[in-house]
Amino acid sequence: MSSILKNLKTQRDKLKKELAIIEKAITDLEIISNGDFQETDTQTIPLELDTPKYKPEWSMKNKIKFFLQQERRFLHASELAMLINNKDNTNIKTLPVSVALNRLLKDTENSNGRIINVKHNDNLRNAFWGLHAWLTADEQRPKNEHMFNKDFLWENRKVEITIE
Repeated sequence: MSSILKNLKTQRDKLKKELAIIEKAITDLEIISNGDFQETDTQTIPLELDTPKYKPEWSMKNKIKFFLQQERRFLHASELAMLINNKDNTNIKTLPVSVALNRLLKDTENSNGRIINVKHNDNLRNAFWGLHAWLTADEQRPKNEHMFNKDFLWENRKVEITIE
């Protein structure tokens, strides 16, 4: 009888872990579909050389613009999340950054101020975000002075896999 109870408890624990993962996915999708990532502040930061002082209360879009101005190079969504977390002392994930980046991609600005993404080796996981003006004349790749950090390429990441 004790082995049956032990097996049931083990199965219950596994199901709890799976349920937690599902609940997190549902919450993330609800946030996106409910528009909780809507930008509430009306002041937008233009993409220009003068970098304003950082404000933690800014919208995600303005935080992204700030770091693009500050770093002056193409940035990966996970790198942006890391920069925001360091500045705000938070632990946001890449999802809200990705949502804001995609909204910025749709914003209409002049072609040189427009935020774009470039994909290294046509891999979606290797999308880096920056300004159209930072591309070479043939618009095929970032200029050397605006090149992305290769440490954020998917193939260069150290991924730990735990098997339970």
